[in-house]
Amino acid sequence: MTSTPARIVPAALAAGLLFAAVSAAAPAAADSAPAAECRTNCTTVFDTAGLHTISIPAGVVSLQATVSGAAGSPAAAALGLFPDAVGGAGGVSTVTLGTSLGGSALTVLVGGAGQGSALADAAGALLVVAGGGGDGGYAGRFELPDQLFAAYPGGAGGAPSAPGVAPGGDGTTFGTGAFNGAGGGLSGGAGGTGGASGDAGEAGASSAPGTITLSAGGAGGTLAVQDDRFQAGAGGGGYTGGGGGAVALDAVDGGDEIMIDVVGAGGGGSGFLADGLAAVAGEPNPGAASVTLVWSLPPLPAPEPVTPAAEPAGPRLAETGAEPLPFALGALLVVGAGAGLLAARRRRTA
Repeated sequence: MTSTPARIVPAALAAGLLFAAVSAAAPAAADSAPAAECRTNCTTVFDTAGLHTISIPAGVVSLQATVSGAAGSPAAAALGLFPDAVGGAGGVSTVTLGTSLGGSALTVLVGGAGQGSALADAAGALLVVAGGGGDGGYAGRFELPDQLFAAYPGGAGGAPSAPGVAPGGDGTTFGTGAFNGAGGGLSGGAGGTGGASGDAGEAGASSAPGTITLSAGGAGGTLAVQDDRFQAGAGGGGYTGGGGGAVALDAVDGGDEIMIDVVGAGGGGSGFLADGLAAVAGEPNPGAASVTLVWSLPPLPAPEPVTPAAEPAGPRLAETGAEPLPFALGALLVVGAGAGLLAARRRRTA
């Protein structure tokens, strides 16, 4: 919940306010890639919205991807009184992809605000989708200036933990109510109903080699009251889109003869996991979308030991304790002296 003192806050609001939530946005990490010589836990992060391609090295012994949908936007009209208002969190799923994708190129889709993120293989088959969060809503008395009582996040994006579709959460304005958009499921989430109803989310995610197209969330309803226009929260995108919220006047009895006007929040987009894969749903993402891939290669073989060359048999000159050059010179002097003595003895004899 996000709330602040206002001029009128009926006691009956207390129960409804419990359903609103506060969450701080988290910045996404910068795009990064591993060093060329990396062998273990080599990590590549994509956090720029749009399509990307990555080549997975051949021979990987493990491959894992963490796919995070983006959070939805807070209700813009509520930010003046509730600067910490937020949209619905994006879904997060970490999937084990195995080794069969080594040596192939994968397609990565990083969603923009409120949109899902996804990963597909080289043949274009969709592997995993994490849904985007729905846009937020709020409640108050619209004909009175600054009479907003609380701001609410949209529904969270779906985060698959088993093969199939992971539904997105419903919008949370004033807890539950027909004015909130429904989360996407097997089909797009239903739009909220009221004075200005929201649109249903799309259903029709598709992928092909090098491209992924996810389903958009439904638009929120728009209603003019006097000179003001009130815009309900849009649904989040994903495998199927969440429904947009509705704007509903006098939708909730606040007690003390006060009826509460409601701007419904959008539902979250759904997630998806392909058959044969295992995944773990992570903590919902309050910030921008990202896709992180981590792989390992087998260790390099140990280098062959170097065998020193064999030495010739017999003692070396160094083992005599004399330096080679002085020893040779000494031997020559001895031989020369002996020859001189022999020559002198022969002369005497003659």
